[in-house]
Amino acid sequence: MDRRKALKNIGKGLGTITMTPSVLNLLQSCQNSSSINLGFFNKEQFSVVSKLMEIIIPETETPGAISLKLPEFIDAYIYNVIDEDNISSKEVLNEGLNNFIDLVKLETKKEQINKISVKQWEDQLRKVLISEDNNDKITTAIKDIRKLTVGVYKINEFVGENLMSYNPVPGIQKGCFDLNEASGGKVWSGTGQ
Repeated sequence: MDRRKALKNIGKGLGTITMTPSVLNLLQSCQNSSSINLGFFNKEQFSVVSKLMEIIIPETETPGAISLKLPEFIDAYIYNVIDEDNISSKEVLNEGLNNFIDLVKLETKKEQINKISVKQWEDQLRKVLISEDNNDKITTAIKDIRKLTVGVYKINEFVGENLMSYNPVPGIQKGCFDLNEASGGKVWSGTGQ
């Protein structure tokens, strides 16, 4: 599967992260930090979110979610930026993630998350993401994590400058013209579209 095509298609229906100076500062501080300071997730949740994010954005010829320190950013973003009315309430996200962890432990018959294989995590993630029960807390939490993962990946500096069409501000203003002609069919970096 071509990851770039998949990300372009996944990102079409998902929410975006608004780039404000404080969010940009938060993203840069997470990428430059050598330590992990959790704000929203506990250690077990952070480990699971990291595994899920690496499944969603794996390391290939380009950096994956872990290399880009996306889990650290999402933890800081949820803790510092998201209010109760966005994405889902923090309580629903927290409870849904805990319920997902409990469900995976039950279905895999493993007590510790580090004993659960990547394939088992992938299978459980797939089941939740294809679920049509959008009122379920587990489904809501996992879909929100996927939205954030894809959104943060698309605004990451490395991705924006190297994998997407990039034109630093101030750029050249052109009127209406074909996207394929302008960017070779790539989505523009920083627009979230």
